[in-house]
Amino acid sequence: MKNTSHTSTSRSAATRLKLLGASIVFAGTVGTATAAPKLPADVQAWLSRFEQCEHWAGEEPYDDARGKEIDAAFEKLNCKNISADAEKLEQRYKSNAAVIKAMKDASE
Repeated sequence: MKNTSHTSTSRSAATRLKLLGASIVFAGTVGTATAAPKLPADVQAWLSRFEQCEHWAGEEPYDDARGKEIDAAFEKLNCKNISADAEKLEQRYKSNAAVIKAMKDASE
């Protein structure tokens, strides 16, 4: 009787590698075909900061330590000025529709 366990394992691994390769190629072509316009670095930073501020705003301060952690995150991210910073960026990039849309989408 022929031992097929090694052959089937090798075939299975080869099949997985082929699928992985096809997925990477497919993902690469999809990503380049539908890539969003590159936003200015200060807008990207604001979007990231806004997302983090939103996250921390939704956290529960279930004890003193957690409350301090949330407060520290708000302070570090300068969340109290997130709206004022948005207004400045919107003014700076008022003629850049991609920036305005990205910021509007983030805050909805």
